[in-house]
Amino acid sequence: DVLENCKVLCQILSSASYDVYSLPDGEAALEAATNDPPDLILLDISMPGLDGYAVCRALKQDARTRQVPVVFITAHNEIQDVVEGFRAGGVDYLTKPIQAEEVLVRVDTHLKISRLTRSLVRQNEELALEVARRKEAEEAAERANQAKSQFLSFISHEMRTPLNAIIGFSELVCEELSEQGDAPCLEDVRRIHGSSKYLLSLINNLLDLSKIEAGKMPVV
Repeated sequence: DVLENCKVLCQILSSASYDVYSLPDGEAALEAATNDPPDLILLDISMPGLDGYAVCRALKQDARTRQVPVVFITAHNEIQDVVEGFRAGGVDYLTKPIQAEEVLVRVDTHLKISRLTRSLVRQNEELALEVARRKEAEEAAERANQAKSQFLSFISHEMRTPLNAIIGFSELVCEELSEQGDAPCLEDVRRIHGSSKYLLSLINNLLDLSKIEAGKMPVV
């Protein structure tokens, strides 16, 4: 509400290499902040038009400026004024007359806090995205595992039937060849019989494995 105070504050901040934008009233501040959100807002309480409390509440209701820290500047240091500022969404307050050292320390502190907060928000968003990706990958792996188990079960059942037939017929042929005394053919048929039984045992193992993975067979 006092132009000279605004000039002094701008000089203090500019001398510390901050980019400073000075605005004459609350309406102009709202428009500028929403168009190009700053890193920090120093807001007087007594201003032409909207007062600082109203401006701060409007800033906190807008998603574009909600996270921008607001430090109130006021000549009022009564407890109710301070509480009202915090209720409006401010993070700190400076009392007039302004002290350069205090302004720079407060500004530096809140900028650091703001940067750390934004960094934590980004990390949380990245972590949430990573968790979602891992969950999606786990679900895809589970679906693939179930499909594999179903495939193994299907193949095992389909192959067991003809193998059992081969084993059974080879046993009959072995008996006939043994009665006929045809040793060379008997040896070949016994190999067929043995290989068929071995293959059947492998298929049974695959079938048991698929049952275990599907949770349909207890593991002892």
